Amino acid sequence: MSSAAINDLPDSAFAHIEPGGTKDDQGKTVPRSKRHFPIHDAAHVRNALARAPQSPFGDKAMPKIRTAAKKFGIKVTEDRSDPNAMLAAGDETPRAPIEYRNSSLAGVNFAQRIIDLVAVPYDEEALVDYRGEMWRERFLCTAFEGIETRTTPVRANRDHNPARTVGKVTQFWPSRAEGLVAAVRIAKTPLGDETLALADDDCLGASVGFAVRGSDQELNRRDRSRVINRAFVDHLAFVPDPAYLSAGVLSVRNAGSAIQSPLAADLPKLVTPNLDELLAWQRSRSR
Repeated sequence: MSSAAINDLPDSAFAHIEPGGTKDDQGKTVPRSKRHFPIHDAAHVRNALARAPQSPFGDKAMPKIRTAAKKFGIKVTEDRSDPNAMLAAGDETPRAPIEYRNSSLAGVNFAQRIIDLVAVPYDEEALVDYRGEMWRERFLCTAFEGIETRTTPVRANRDHNPARTVGKVTQFWPSRAEGLVAAVRIAKTPLGDETLALADDDCLGASVGFAVRGSDQELNRRDRSRVINRAFVDHLAFVPDPAYLSAGVLSVRNAGSAIQSPLAADLPKLVTPNLDELLAWQRSRSR
């Protein structure tokens, strides 16, 4: 749903409303930002189940979220391997704490306002912070099977801040050799233009927010290694720091004329021979 459509929902459609607001002439809380977790349909209830454990309002919202889940036939059960994880019956989506993994961006050409990027490379080991310790981690090529059929939207934001949304994923390719590849459409907003410009000059990286169920990973505590067999993408973000070295932006496309951004004009253009070679290879494969 668009932000305008969500704003039009009544207060009763939200699991939690912060105190301190006022009511408009329609009886809706103002400002609208005080309303959290829309639960008026099954898709939003599932989304609320995934996000509530990471929200400071989660504990207060969960009673209404659970009631809404029961209304829509979504049976919520606990994953005993992780006390914070929840599963909706009939849905393999893990309701586990969201983790972040960053990757570098390779280049941007402003072709269609769509950034093609490798969100997560497969079978590439990275040293990451896992529950307060440094672990070696890698994703198997089966980790995101079926994501291309997902119906709920995956948003893209800046710095993992949902208040700074810049677009959404329009397509996933989970079976590419590079890893999980995603196409992100960037909104025509000042923040969206800035994101395109900074990505074009290799000043931003991509980061995936994901959740893993306890039974979908293999942990070796002796050498602190972690193999992820299956994971759920919560959102994508654009951030400054890399983690997976081989992941990155494949291209950026812009429907219509090129974007004229002061950031793009001020920053020096980078020379990217390796990226040019990769794009030439991709074009030859698509013929």
